[in-house]
Amino acid sequence: MTALQGIIQQPKDWKESNHSTVNLCSHTNHNQNKKAHRNGIKKPKTHYAGSMKGVDSKVRDSTVRIKWIINSLIHSRTVPTKPEIRSTRHGKQLNSLLSKS
Repeated sequence: MTALQGIIQQPKDWKESNHSTVNLCSHTNHNQNKKAHRNGIKKPKTHYAGSMKGVDSKVRDSTVRIKWIINSLIHSRTVPTKPEIRSTRHGKQLNSLLSKS
């Protein structure tokens, strides 16, 4: 026996190998796509508000304005005047907040 014959191994017969016929076809992806789409594949939820970078300046400023008005309402306990409510783009939301408190 030469050195080369000792390194090269002869292929085993499939019956002599450790694999049985059952293990050869043990994995399938059947029906997994249907099951995944049954309730819909959803985006992962983000737990932060996200940045306002790239948002229109009117929208960005209006959200900051609403935060300031609501914060001042909480700390001062005063009712805002009509021009303050009209100056925001979300006057209806502010009116509903004022009616609750």
